[in-house]
Amino acid sequence: MTAHIVKSEGFRSLWSGVTPAIYRHYIYTGFRMGIYENLRNYYKEKHGDTKHFGTVQAMICGLVSGAIAQFAASPMDLVKVQMQMEGLRKLSNLPIRYKSTWQASSSLYRSQGFFGLWMGWVPNCQRAALLNMADLATYDTVKHGLLKHTDMKDNWLLHSISSVCSGLSAAIVSVPSDVVKTRMMDQIRHILDGKPFNLVVNMTHDIAEGILLGMGNPLLDIQTIVPKSFLDKFGLKENDAILADDNHVPMFEELVKLDDIQYIPGGATQNALRVCQWIIQKPNACGFFGAVGDDTYGQTLKEKAALAGVNVQYQINPAVKTGTCAALINDSNRSLVAHLAAANTFTIDHLKEAKHFELVEKAKYYYISGFFLTVCPEAIQTVAEHAAKNNKTFMMNLAAPFVCQFFKDQLNAALPYVDILFGNETEANVYAEAHDFKTTDLKEIALKLSSLPKANAQRTRTVVITHGDKPTIVAVDGKITEYPIIKLSKEQLVDTNGAGDAFCGGFFAKLIQNESFDECIKCANTAASIIIQQQGCTFPPQFQC
Repeated sequence: MTAHIVKSEGFRSLWSGVTPAIYRHYIYTGFRMGIYENLRNYYKEKHGDTKHFGTVQAMICGLVSGAIAQFAASPMDLVKVQMQMEGLRKLSNLPIRYKSTWQASSSLYRSQGFFGLWMGWVPNCQRAALLNMADLATYDTVKHGLLKHTDMKDNWLLHSISSVCSGLSAAIVSVPSDVVKTRMMDQIRHILDGKPFNLVVNMTHDIAEGILLGMGNPLLDIQTIVPKSFLDKFGLKENDAILADDNHVPMFEELVKLDDIQYIPGGATQNALRVCQWIIQKPNACGFFGAVGDDTYGQTLKEKAALAGVNVQYQINPAVKTGTCAALINDSNRSLVAHLAAANTFTIDHLKEAKHFELVEKAKYYYISGFFLTVCPEAIQTVAEHAAKNNKTFMMNLAAPFVCQFFKDQLNAALPYVDILFGNETEANVYAEAHDFKTTDLKEIALKLSSLPKANAQRTRTVVITHGDKPTIVAVDGKITEYPIIKLSKEQLVDTNGAGDAFCGGFFAKLIQNESFDECIKCANTAASIIIQQQGCTFPPQFQC
């Protein structure tokens, strides 16, 4: 293991977290010895001799001093562990979060709160109390016993024998807790050696409710298969997404008269969250804000989202109908025409209601599709600023070419806060053209996007660009990594509608479980490959990666 760490991360990585480790030992050793000596002196002064300070008294003093010392040192233990994990993040192409003990401490304080610095203190204090009890009590008892019952002098030999005995005693006492810890780690190893899906199922109890929050346009997809002539009739392109205008009213009227229409819960952000919930199988891990009408479509959306496990907090507007999206399938291609209706009426007041903003504060990850820039950029800015201030992860999607072209001011206002940016090759090229990047090379575009100014300097920006049947491009820290996709035959391709949303949902499912970046992309590609074989953003009962 040591050789592997040195080879993959460098020799200096063996000293990762050395500064908080030193601080931890300053605190721990100072407290445990100081408290132990004071308690021992108290016994001696109270009774006027040493006969009352026997093995039992030494054990009590060791137990108390060990527990208090570990409690005092717990924040530095947490910081040390976090900093030691940075090497794995670097190997996984994730941005380095902490460059100093102070930065790590302040970041943990902002994200977890004051009491969060003592996360996991109970088992640590229990072990330290038992270990310290055995260590100090044995050392004192052996030393004084040898001085009293033998001719040994108070010298190095006496202290060496006492130390060996105390170490033996401490090892015996600590073995049971170490066995439990080892068995737990071994169980995780066996799970990892098996199917990754099992890990998701068995470990989802660790996923906090509301850990991921999204905002977007909740739409009911009206999906059907149409000939190319239908697209041409209304000036629509394959694999495009646009907002409906007055010219599309006849299209919706004609659409509902067609045969084989399906009504499927939609909206880019809501789709991604539904996919995430499908994978992790942990109810209410994802929350969602958006606006719907007080009608049957709105109720259908709410029921379908709740069934998927998403905690929806819709703003209901009785004056406007629930938004819809025409999802027109031609061969394996799709064309989306969104009629936002009620979705376009979302206001920041709904977000700022106390019970709703609690969900913002509770979340650790945020995802907003670029489509929402046309609705309520103020809400996006509010959440983005909260994420940057508290060093949380803020994610966005370029969404569609028209967003990059016609809403670039709103997009550029949000980009400084974006930690992970998603998009496809068309959206990336349109953004590059609109901002005069003077290149059509997707790798160069990804690097330029990743290097744009950031509000939160503690996080570098990661840019993820999907490219159809070509490898996914990832840019971070000035480096490009390509990830192969899962190849499907033409017969397997059913409907590309929702594939991009599924990619994001799969990515989130691993991200919120602190999985490696490679695992996030692997799960994203798997989810997209499954959805692309379904009609619309629908999925089978179980996910297997």
